[in-house]
Order: sequence, then structure tokens, then C-alpha cells
Amino acid sequence: IQQLRNEGRQQRERNQQREQKQQKEQKLLIKQRESEQEPSILQQLINAAVEAEKRTTEALVNQKDQQIEQLQRQIFNIQIELSNANREVFGLRIRLDEEIELNKKNQQINEENSEINKIKNFDRLFQTAKLKHQEKLDNISNNDIDIEINKNNINNYSSNNHIIESSNDLLKNIENS
Repeated sequence: IQQLRNEGRQQRERNQQREQKQQKEQKLLIKQRESEQEPSILQQLINAAVEAEKRTTEALVNQKDQQIEQLQRQIFNIQIELSNANREVFGLRIRLDEEIELNKKNQQINEENSEINKIKNFDRLFQTAKLKHQEKLDNISNNDIDIEINKNNINNYSSNNHIIESSNDLLKNIENS
């Protein structure tokens, strides 16, 4: 009887252990199914964090994309401004080259005019000297004419004097006779 009791008890313990094991397995299976069907709070938090990170990343990417687009527009505008500035610089360079050429031509003309003015001044001085020389020659010529006139006057005076003396001599001779 004792042995039967022991065997019965052992059988009950085994049955109980088997039942507990089955219950544990069922609970585990239920938990596993529940976890497969419905995520746990931790999993939900993880999923929410991943989703939030995804959204944040997308927002940052969108923001970065917008910033990149804005920077690209600014770069494009700067390139246009730079191109316009280069055109202006090119135009200014052409004008500067033209001004340099014009200044060179003006300098050359000024040098030529300076030479012409020197020649004109020399010509004026030469003409003035020529006129003064001509005046001197005219004066010399006039002096020569005056000398001739004076000689003639002296000759005439001498001749008149001689005639007067002769006439006086004749008168004296007439009076004496």
C-alpha cells in the first residue's frame, strides 16, 4: 500500500510537473503569439523612436535639400553677377585700351604740335630778325641816299657858291670898269 501510495504520489507529482510544464509552455506560446501579433510597449517605443528618427532625418534631409537648393540659387545668381561683372570689366578694359591709345595719339599730336610751335616760333623770330635786318638795310640805303643828296647839296652849294663868287667878281669888274 505504501508502495502504491508512493507510486501514486510520484505519478501525481509527475503529472503535476507535466501539467506545470504544459502550462508554462502554453503561457510561453501565448506570450510568443501575443508578442508576434501585438508588439510590446518596448517594441512600440522602439518603433516610435525609429519612426521619429526617420521623420527627423527626412525633415533634416528636406531642410538640407532646401538649403542646398537655396545655396545653388545663390551660387547661380552670384555666377550671373560675376558674368555681368566680367562683361563690365571686359568693357572697361576695352575702354581703357581705347583711352590709352587715344592718350598715346594725343601725346603724339601734342609732341608734333610742340615741334610745329617751335618751328613757328623760330620762323617768327627769323621773320622778325629778317625784318629788322631789312630795316637796317633800308636805313643804310636811306643813309646812302641821304649821303648822296648831301653830296649833291654840297656840290650844288659849292657850285652855287662858285657862281655867286663869279657873279660877284663880274659885278666888281663891271663896277670897276
